[in-house]
Amino acid sequence: MKFETNSRFLRGENNKENGVKCVIQGPKGDEKTLEADICLLSIGRKPYTAGLALEKAGLEANKFGRVDINKKW
Repeated sequence: MKFETNSRFLRGENNKENGVKCVIQGPKGDEKTLEADICLLSIGRKPYTAGLALEKAGLEANKFGRVDINKKW
């Protein structure tokens, strides 16, 4: 199993029973071709806090829309 973080998926090819071929761009702009049985792509998360009335719960969102937490939460 191999993980490529901070990379951008550029294109892919499904070779049916022969697996997949994926071309990714690394954080420095370098392109790399990966061949594998399966490719799992995860694009991250975005907070959806607008309209939740956080202030009624005594919370506030930071400039990124996230609720700041402490060591307990």
